[in-house]
Amino acid sequence: LKESTKDKIREKRQHQKNVRESSHEKTLKKLLDDVGISYQAHKGILRAQPDIFIEPNICIFIDGDYWHFNPNPHIIKNQKRAGYSSNSIGPNGIVAKDKRESDKKITLKLTSANYIVKRYWESDIEKDPKKIFKEIVKLVKNA
Repeated sequence: LKESTKDKIREKRQHQKNVRESSHEKTLKKLLDDVGISYQAHKGILRAQPDIFIEPNICIFIDGDYWHFNPNPHIIKNQKRAGYSSNSIGPNGIVAKDKRESDKKITLKLTSANYIVKRYWESDIEKDPKKIFKEIVKLVKNA
């Protein structure tokens, strides 16, 4: 696809609200709700869409181990998985190194615009959601 076509698709996707939440997103959102931290889900910012956005500038992405090619060995749903190599091919023929580059560009674009960006692997949330939650609370307190 041409870059201009990709831009149009990204622009439309940014405003979609029919995004399916993962169980890991629901876990973190419940923890935030329990302590009264307000957030917006899937808020479109600079052609990015963090899973959780906390005012004034905190963007949280929950990267699926499969969809974002977690390079580290991990356990998901009680199954050990090897990490994905840079040459791994995933859904729709996407190559791991390309997806990782795309994620890096999104992070750089947001941090360059003074957003705080945190990315968490779903397996890390599954392993210890309270640890991730504590990191987020600390970010909120220091923002």
